[in-house]
This record gives sequence, structure tokens and C-alpha cells, in this order.
Amino acid sequence: MGFLFLLFIVLPLFDLALLLRLSPRLGIVGTVAILVVMGALGITLARRQGQRVVADFQKALAGGRVPEGGILNRLLALVGAVFLITPGVITDVLGLLLQLPFVRAPLALLLSGYLKRQIAGGNVRIYGLGTTRDDRQETEVGRANFRPGEVIDTQGEEVERKD
Repeated sequence: MGFLFLLFIVLPLFDLALLLRLSPRLGIVGTVAILVVMGALGITLARRQGQRVVADFQKALAGGRVPEGGILNRLLALVGAVFLITPGVITDVLGLLLQLPFVRAPLALLLSGYLKRQIAGGNVRIYGLGTTRDDRQETEVGRANFRPGEVIDTQGEEVERKD
């Protein structure tokens, strides 16, 4: 809750305050031009990173693996592109910083360690795009939604094939 509060309430307020302080110096045209150019750059970068990085990230986590550095680097670049799309000076600076490989590399390492701890603790759950609630309910074969670390004990039995 605290992180989301900072991200969606506090950061935009600081961004707005800084933008209001800078706008008399830049003028209306300069301020709008900066916002439009940074937004267009963010959209271009986000398209380039695209859905592939999100799909690769989900596949790795669904397989119980921590996404390798390349995926995390691309994911951080995508987050940076989203920051560039978001209007504001602070988010633009953060977005530009996340486009630099030497900034992303240590962050990817930190994120990798965090994800390893979350996976080991069983705190990561991934549902694919388009997964419905019915997909996670009981199935003919058994349960489709077991928790990490949960033991599912089964015994095999021969089944005659009906042709």
C-alpha cells in the first residue's frame, strides 16, 4: 500500500509542483513541448520493448525461474518508457535514467535477488493473459491451482483405452 501510495499520489504531486515552478521560466509552449516530446519518446520506446518482454517475464516466473538479466533489463527499460509517457519532470528523469544500461544493470541485479526471495517464499503467483477464474477451479484431472510448496500426492493407476 505504501509503495503504491508513493507511486500514484506523492510522485505526481511532486511532479506537478516542479512543473508549475519550471513553467514560468520555460513558458507555456516550452513546457507543453517538453511534455509532448518526452511522451512521444516514451511511446516509441514502449512499442519497441512491447509485449514480448512482459510475456518472457511471465513465462520465466510461471516456470518457477527468476527471469535472467536480459529480460529484467528489457523490463526496466519498458518501465522507463512508461515513466517517459507519464507527464512530469521527475518521471521523465527517471524514465531517461532507466534507458541507460549502466543504470539498469544494478537495478536488474537487485530485482533478481528480490524475485529469488519471493519465489523461494512462495509469494509469486502468475496467471497468464486471458486466464479466467474457471481455469483455476477444479478440473477433471485434479486441482489446477496448487500453491508453491504444497504437496500433491497421487497414485498412478492403469486406465484402459476406449477406442
